[in-house]
Amino acid sequence: MSLSLPDHRKWPSDEADTTNATSVGSTTVTVIYPSNPHTLTLREAPGSMWQHELEFLDSQAPVYTTTITASHDLVKTWNESATSIIIILNKCQAPWVGVQLVERYQVISKSHPTCLITLSNTEQLSQAHLLEIGQSVSEVTNAVYVEITEGYMIRSGDFLASEAMLKLPYKTSPMMGSSISASGIDYASGTFGGYLELFNAHVVKTCGLSCHHVLFPIAPTDLTIADLRPYAKPLHDSIVICSPGTCDHNRSVKLDQEDIDQATKQKATLLEQLELLGAEAPWRISQAVQRADTTIATKVQRIYDANVDRNIGEIFFGSGYKLDGEAQCQLDYGLIEMYPARAGTNEIPDDLNSFKVTYVTEIPPEGHKVRKFGRTTGITEGCINPVDSFVRFKGTPFEMVCKEKMICGIAGKSFTSAGDSGAWVVDELGGLIGMVWGGFTRDEGTFFTPIKLIIEDITKQTGYSVRLPLG
Repeated sequence: MSLSLPDHRKWPSDEADTTNATSVGSTTVTVIYPSNPHTLTLREAPGSMWQHELEFLDSQAPVYTTTITASHDLVKTWNESATSIIIILNKCQAPWVGVQLVERYQVISKSHPTCLITLSNTEQLSQAHLLEIGQSVSEVTNAVYVEITEGYMIRSGDFLASEAMLKLPYKTSPMMGSSISASGIDYASGTFGGYLELFNAHVVKTCGLSCHHVLFPIAPTDLTIADLRPYAKPLHDSIVICSPGTCDHNRSVKLDQEDIDQATKQKATLLEQLELLGAEAPWRISQAVQRADTTIATKVQRIYDANVDRNIGEIFFGSGYKLDGEAQCQLDYGLIEMYPARAGTNEIPDDLNSFKVTYVTEIPPEGHKVRKFGRTTGITEGCINPVDSFVRFKGTPFEMVCKEKMICGIAGKSFTSAGDSGAWVVDELGGLIGMVWGGFTRDEGTFFTPIKLIIEDITKQTGYSVRLPLG
């Protein structure tokens, strides 16, 4: 979701005025060519109950992203069109990080096909220059809307404890969607995708699968050439992975202790009131004391339960950061060789319909929903965009152009958030499709890698065949 505020400044050129191109944005400037179709205010948005005469209600209502309709004329020629767009951006020295074909809307029944261009810094180019880019791109895309905005890629683990994770019990064997991190890394956590079996004629290894950057959390701007290379488990100095991740664990224990301290103080105050009022004390005070006791006992038990060995295994292999030679999408995965007593099953915990993931399948056709279970946002549903997104990690050693599969959330809801990297994507029947690895800061979809490409590379790099456990 993105929230943009109208900018009523005059454009610096006559050409800008005649095109009716619009700039929207609060902290950053967003240019939409040839004009801004998203004109509803917060007061006018469907379902709004606001009646107050507050100035902020006249700001632009949220603009959401959804998948492009597969029958749109540009879908068939998108790869060629995107290549031409990238040539335009490179000639203008625009610091682009994303070129996408999507639909943007405030009301789902009035969505607008849009070429969405994300720049790492819009301040490097004047508004007039951005409009010229918009016009040139519009000619390539046959007059669909062109939206140029600022953002950057997120593929690092989350740096805050997830509220969803804090509600989950500690498990001996991590579930799909569990929080993980390298042991002792207290500044980032990611998602445990699920279990794979690596096997040959002599041995079977049970491994957990997540993203390489979850197991090796390094900010993209801090990457070195050495960080791009694969990692193979050495004979000594192995890297241990724990679940929940260290920062989530520490945050959870801290919050539980704060709740205990607050309930203890509240109980002391209530007991003073009971002693003061004696027989005339209302029964509600005694009930409040009981609730405080319950809170204290529950939180003390949670802290006790958290005092366990959280180590689940050791990194067996990490892909580093590289492109798949044929699909031209990035490969970013890591394997955790599970300790024997810590391996579990690939079961998605759903309150209504839990099911196990036991087979690999193809990407479903347009209109079919997919779901994931992540460390931060839990179970969410979305649809896969029928065209690839072109992504570049500007300013890092990994600056090559990638073609990535993208999922959009349904009804304006986010499919993922920071910390969901590593989550598995499954179809409506529970077939494994791929693994989440990141997205842009403005939430224009979630990128994932098809699982078949990951499995093929695992076999190529390790020599093991790969399957999903049946249990």
